[in-house]
Amino acid sequence: MTDIEAIERDLAEGFYIRNLENLAGRCMDAARAGIEPVVFYVLASIFDDISRQWEGWPTTVDETNSMEEKILGKVKNLVASVTEKKDHNEIWDDLNQLLSAFFS
Repeated sequence: MTDIEAIERDLAEGFYIRNLENLAGRCMDAARAGIEPVVFYVLASIFDDISRQWEGWPTTVDETNSMEEKILGKVKNLVASVTEKKDHNEIWDDLNQLLSAFFS
């Protein structure tokens, strides 16, 4: 299984602490392997940030669902753009949309 296939599998499981930690690690591995390193470094940072915010605190289903609704679709679109080897401008647009949603 490739790094990206593992990331796609983990994304299908949704957001919870252990999975976010796994996603952060897999994305960092992909970045280090040279697979769109900026994209996967940013994704690793996002997943790490969320897991750190949620670690040690009870996370409600509403909070988890809210974060998934906010960014999960955009993350999947971004990973699909990389997988489909879309034009870098499209990948950059997807990355900007994700970051805008994450910071909103």
